[in-house]
Amino acid sequence: MGKTIVDLTYARDVNGVILQPKTLVKKEFPRSVKFGKNDLISLTANIGENVTFGDNCFVGANVTIRHDNYFGSNVIIDYGIKILPFNEIRNNFTIGHDSKIDLFNVIENNAVLGPYNKLNQHNVIGHYVILGSGDQFGSFNTIPCREPITDPSKVWFENNVTFGDFNTVDMNVQIGPDNHFGSYNRILENTSVRQLSFDSYDKSDSNNTFGAHKYDPADRILSSLYGCSDMEILKKT
Repeated sequence: MGKTIVDLTYARDVNGVILQPKTLVKKEFPRSVKFGKNDLISLTANIGENVTFGDNCFVGANVTIRHDNYFGSNVIIDYGIKILPFNEIRNNFTIGHDSKIDLFNVIENNAVLGPYNKLNQHNVIGHYVILGSGDQFGSFNTIPCREPITDPSKVWFENNVTFGDFNTVDMNVQIGPDNHFGSYNRILENTSVRQLSFDSYDKSDSNNTFGAHKYDPADRILSSLYGCSDMEILKKT
């Protein structure tokens, strides 16, 4: 075990609230953990072997980071978060409290995940993606699916959005709160889905392509009436 000096004088959560009293302490971490410059780590954080941090990272109280994770610079991990092994999280990333990231996920630069989010395995969250509170993703989802991205992707999900497995989302997509998608869906560029437009209990839950259109609950009702399976909704002219 190696001793690392952790300066908690200015340790704050994402809302700017001071998490620790003014103090300078020593805490032991595995020798294989690598820190950058000006990293702030809570006394109650638990960090496993072979974890790497860039510069200016913050890890809040009661965070668990398992072995073999990589974090870039300017990463904020709020309190109560659990991160399982083999994830790659890049620069300028923020994740809200009480979230969970499972195995083998990739999160690109400038992504923001709110509190109570859950990612299962093998998801790719792209540059500038914003997720609200309580969003849940299964496995092998890609958001957005177009690379490279040099400008904001204009992809954001509001609260309580659920995705199954193997979904893809293009650029400039906005998903309103309380929408639930199944698996193998494709949401194309310039698509907007309003609150409660799609529900995984409808017949339109999987194997659909959603084109450039502003969807609302009427679209959900229509697709349910027709019993759509493998449905493709094209851009309206």
